[in-house]
Amino acid sequence: MAGDTTFAGSIPEIYDRYLVPLIFEPYARDLALRLSAFAPADILEVAAGTGVVTRAMAALIPDARIVASDLNQPMLDRAAHVMGPGANVTWRQADALALPFDDGSFDAVVCQFGAMFFPDKVQAYREARRVLKPGGRFVFNVWDAISSNDFADAVTQALTKIFPNDPPLFMARTPHGYHDSALIRVQLGEAGFAAIDIDTVEERSRAPSPRDVAIAYCQGTPLRNEIEARCPGGLEGATQAASVELARRFGEGSVEGCISAHVIRARRAMRPIVRGINLDPETRCAHWHSPLDVVAIKMKCCGAYYACRDCHDALAGHAAEVWPEAEWNQPAVLCGVCSHEMSVRDYLDCENRCPHCGAGFNPGCRHHYHLYFAQDSQG
Repeated sequence: MAGDTTFAGSIPEIYDRYLVPLIFEPYARDLALRLSAFAPADILEVAAGTGVVTRAMAALIPDARIVASDLNQPMLDRAAHVMGPGANVTWRQADALALPFDDGSFDAVVCQFGAMFFPDKVQAYREARRVLKPGGRFVFNVWDAISSNDFADAVTQALTKIFPNDPPLFMARTPHGYHDSALIRVQLGEAGFAAIDIDTVEERSRAPSPRDVAIAYCQGTPLRNEIEARCPGGLEGATQAASVELARRFGEGSVEGCISAHVIRARRAMRPIVRGINLDPETRCAHWHSPLDVVAIKMKCCGAYYACRDCHDALAGHAAEVWPEAEWNQPAVLCGVCSHEMSVRDYLDCENRCPHCGAGFNPGCRHHYHLYFAQDSQG
């Protein structure tokens, strides 16, 4: 839902004041520690929010150059204000589905609890892979099921009682709605990642009072937008109802509950696997082996790279499909010389030369475009 990604007004400040210490700080330290183990020099943070991971990375990896990005400028404004000047951090508004950075720019991409909000997760993962250097790491986390996160579950149940006919389910739907480890693994594989590891990490969430927790969730997240849409002027009443339910479950005074998340690590392979007959190191094959035959194509039907259509037909065991123009922005062409991946569109526009290393491509391949790319829109 569109409102699930709206962090504006007073939400960023309340989020940073209440929610960050409640649930985000322990996982921020965890991500920063995992990144520090391989000492990346250039780090891109996606969905940086108010900068809790940014601050942890700046402290643990002080020599790294960090670009912290987020779709919501108000969140970045809050992050920059809290961190202050002096850190080696560049703040940049950016869409995770269309990152404004060159290919192979970063040693690591990190994202804390942002992947759940991506409308097209595979595309976001492809973008993360695109901007990584070969061998670079993608490290991120997502929340486990809401039933494994005590406070979020209690708040959701409390609000369900207030709005039984139309309960505000933001927490269950979005932050806690993407916890299937098998699905995450498959989607990362579709995006071209390898060496995928997923750990489930449990922590304890603590707050001075039930009301602090209720404010964090009801007023410091887009759950607020759902409450106000259902009952204008009812935010305080909903916050109080959540506070009462939290006190009933966890007691008065300081409260403590379980939080659980999946932490995912993946690596951009040094080079995608290319299949073919009598394949050489630069992707020439038995069918095409001139000095300029150094292009491999990711087949639309199976997502695997082949040296040519004939190799696919001989080895794949299924019918080939062509790339429709609507998907020409997907990385699907590999330079066999430097392993640079380019989109179909970039390949068709490259004038028979790799845009990354300058290697020449066989101009005669244009006679075979119809075997790989839909013809109806080609000139």
